[in-house]
Amino acid sequence: MLKIRLVTFLIFMGLFSLAFQIGATTLVSDEDANTFVQEFLSSTQDISGFGIFVNNAHAALPMFVPGFGMVWGAYTGWSTGIGFASMAVMAPAL
Repeated sequence: MLKIRLVTFLIFMGLFSLAFQIGATTLVSDEDANTFVQEFLSSTQDISGFGIFVNNAHAALPMFVPGFGMVWGAYTGWSTGIGFASMAVMAPAL
């Protein structure tokens, strides 16, 4: 039973990583990257540790819903990758 759970966990971790990789390798225009970074900076300007926890819980908890959780996890991975790609456009040293 533990072996099945471990294999299932690794499969879903791989799917999340694949979705992140697809998002991170997406070409983002300078205008879209600038818009994303400005919105990101303005939304995280006054965030506390509790706010970070709530944001992460908001993204992670739906992943436990059977069926929908897999789709939500893939979307979360992809959107995180897009965010990383946007930041990489604005700061090429990344």
